[in-house]
Amino acid sequence: MVPVSGLVVLAVIVIWSLARRTDWGVALYAIGEDEQAARLSGVPVARARFLTFVGAGMLYGLAVICSRRRPRPATPMPGRHC
Repeated sequence: MVPVSGLVVLAVIVIWSLARRTDWGVALYAIGEDEQAARLSGVPVARARFLTFVGAGMLYGLAVICSRRRPRPATPMPGRHC
């Protein structure tokens, strides 16, 4: 079984390498600096933004799965955790 911290480190390395070494990552940096200038230079702003939100949603889902791997016992008091 792989520890969760190992998965987090692997995810950070993959995201960093994607952001630094791909056209998509360069487009994201351009959009973050100046969206209008990125659009005028030919960056597909809407597509890059859509793909970014899809990737973020997938990572949020992975975070939920990792945080819910260990079931907690139910308590009779709502809002209180063991």
